[in-house]
Amino acid sequence: MIAILVGLICFTAEWIHTKRIKRLASLSFGPEAKARKWTAFVPLVRSLAFVSLTWGLLVLMDYQQVALGDEILEEEIPAEKVEHVLIILDVSPSMYLKDAGVAGDLQRKVRAREVLESMMERIKDPHVKYSVVATFTDALPVLIDSSDEAVIANILDLPMDQAFTPGKTDLLKGVEKAFEVAKPWRPNSCTFLLISDGDSTSEIGMPEAPNSLKEFLVAGVGSSQGLFIDGHQSRQDTLSLKRIAKRLRGQYQDVNQKHLSTQVLGDLAGEHEDGTKGFTLREWALLACFLGSLILALLPYILIKFALDHKEKTNKLRDLYASRSTT
Repeated sequence: MIAILVGLICFTAEWIHTKRIKRLASLSFGPEAKARKWTAFVPLVRSLAFVSLTWGLLVLMDYQQVALGDEILEEEIPAEKVEHVLIILDVSPSMYLKDAGVAGDLQRKVRAREVLESMMERIKDPHVKYSVVATFTDALPVLIDSSDEAVIANILDLPMDQAFTPGKTDLLKGVEKAFEVAKPWRPNSCTFLLISDGDSTSEIGMPEAPNSLKEFLVAGVGSSQGLFIDGHQSRQDTLSLKRIAKRLRGQYQDVNQKHLSTQVLGDLAGEHEDGTKGFTLREWALLACFLGSLILALLPYILIKFALDHKEKTNKLRDLYASRSTT
């Protein structure tokens, strides 16, 4: 309503200005006392530009107030709509070895972070909550049900291996702890992702999967050649990781050089309501401000350059002076 009011005031001012111009039209526009026909639309265009600029600024002002508010609470997701992604992250010392990535010069834990960040970027479901379980000689829940991707990214940088007693890696402890965390959740609502180099001690004693299990994904990092650590050659144990995935009716994917495929992520990476919509209100406001400001800035220059046919005006003035001199 404020923007419309501004437009009406501007159009009224333009109408009064047009009336006044007519009194001096011959001085402004030459002998014909009029500009080119398209200039008749300038008052309307300028008024609409003011409406656009005013609306955009008001919307952005409102967005700024919302963004800076201290009492804005995160929207609560209904329990029946929550989708869980539980990351079982291998934090053993072998994950510090540098043989990952396309060039083979990344630490395995750094490559794991890249894979997880890529996954989170492609997950479009607005109801997803993330959890992290760290596993080494034992397993510890690090984060439960967070929708803040920045928090997860920061957690991945922590030296979580320091929280465990040194020894041999036991991935099944991580799987067991993850299943324990996910047990209370809604059936068929949790996608598990185990990311590891597979350098583990045992595959015996697979825990029973909870009803919340929807999909179990296993992502392998580390090269097939491997590097020497703790008295043995540590490499990505593809067979071990594949066996874990098979026993849980899941899928394995080598992510040492490639990211998890969108097909593996399933409906988490599908097109949801938030992923299919176009511009947000804020983006429309920015566009309105840009267009309104651009028109208001360029309009005076356009009027000076193109409102009159200067060549024709000069010729008519020359003819007028010539006729007067002859008389």
